[in-house]
Amino acid sequence: MPFKDLRDFLATLEQKGEIAHVSGAHWNLELGVLSELAFERQGPALLFENIAEYPGEYRIVSNLCTTKERSLLALGISPEDSGEIMIRWKECLEKYRPVPPAHVSSGPVLENEFRGQEIDLFKFPVPRWHELDGGRYIGTGDCVILRDPEDGRINVGTYRLQVQDRCTTTIQQSPRNDGSKILRKYWKKGLSAPVVATLGQEPVFFLTACGRVTHLAAESELDLAGFIRGEPVEVIDGKLTGLPIPATAEIAIEGFVPPPDVDSRGEGPFGEVTGYYWGGTGKEPVIQVQALYHRNQPIIVGAPPFKPVPSHYAFPLPMGPELATWMRLENEGINGITGVRNLGYCGATVIRVRQENETQVPQLMSAVERLRMSQRLVILVDDDIDINAAEDVLWAVGTRSDPATDLRTDTFTSSWDLNPSLSIEQRRQLREENIGYPFSRIVINACQPFSDKAKLSPVNKFNQKLRREALEKWEKVLNPKR
Repeated sequence: MPFKDLRDFLATLEQKGEIAHVSGAHWNLELGVLSELAFERQGPALLFENIAEYPGEYRIVSNLCTTKERSLLALGISPEDSGEIMIRWKECLEKYRPVPPAHVSSGPVLENEFRGQEIDLFKFPVPRWHELDGGRYIGTGDCVILRDPEDGRINVGTYRLQVQDRCTTTIQQSPRNDGSKILRKYWKKGLSAPVVATLGQEPVFFLTACGRVTHLAAESELDLAGFIRGEPVEVIDGKLTGLPIPATAEIAIEGFVPPPDVDSRGEGPFGEVTGYYWGGTGKEPVIQVQALYHRNQPIIVGAPPFKPVPSHYAFPLPMGPELATWMRLENEGINGITGVRNLGYCGATVIRVRQENETQVPQLMSAVERLRMSQRLVILVDDDIDINAAEDVLWAVGTRSDPATDLRTDTFTSSWDLNPSLSIEQRRQLREENIGYPFSRIVINACQPFSDKAKLSPVNKFNQKLRREALEKWEKVLNPKR
């Protein structure tokens, strides 16, 4: 059964011991540093209550999906071997059919409603997440809803929202994002774009909005969320914009984004998913908030990025980008892929393949070179390598690759605006003018030579059956604290 709302998911985390209650932390950096420490330790989700300087009824939750277990729980999947999960998830999405949202007349999000001078975004304990952030960000784990003015398609994306004043936020998007393209269509006509943003929602809707769980980029995120949930997302038609507002959202804002020459504000810097700050303060378009809705005792979902840790997830389970790579390689005629893993945002992608003949890996190397992936390092490994363990991947590189023959480098033009090697000026120019810069990378073949597989020494590791039996029999010895 899908989770009916965020609170239903939190109740399940509570039952499983996957959430910790934090009382009295301060919105200025303390929420951020605690979230960072919990992330690095693969700790629980954090529910911040009684936040300093604010009434106790306003809450923030962070680290909802920063472990594989919680990400999979949100999707209703048992946390087994991630390679098998990826295969089953790929098979599931191959059966995709849209499940459109169900329009309802009311919902919990309308328990409180504010207009005009009543609106004050600072009534919420909006965090400053990182030390060098240029302000307070109410939207990091949000869902921004737009309608394409040409075809009427609803788009949902996750874009950061920095509070500028009581009724204004900036909205930061890459020019490549669908949401940015939609805004430019309105601006070209001299129009302000209607927009809705939710700041706390059922986890599948968020994971779909930020593109973490599917490669079906051309599909409506609302329809995708309905498919994944197994039932439609209930939405209310916005009173000012007509846009769909999820009925069980914790907080929703409704407003308009005018053309940047009408209103734009200074935004950033902000700690990015790459582990760096994007740069200085730049001008970004704004959302002029004209209506604010929220549930009683509302909960903001925070998903601030932190410096990646390759052995686990800096952000929700990234199956969407990984599946996109997998499908693109299959479309190139490559067979035998059994897993793809992006090691956080460390600039590395690992592709696992089950070798069937001598030409398979060379063909895969050539196919990878044709893909324009914003990753500095692409590593190919055999099917016996745990692609979720950075140390196992490095072991394969150190013992199975020959730098003289198994490394390739190439350069192509990239418009990736988070490229840390670019200067602040180049990043800003790329974002404003949508141009490209040279991007170089390395592709490493860390697979065993197929013709020599029978000659190589077997790996010094017990088989999975014996390991599982030993774990079951001696769990108290091996895990004494449990």
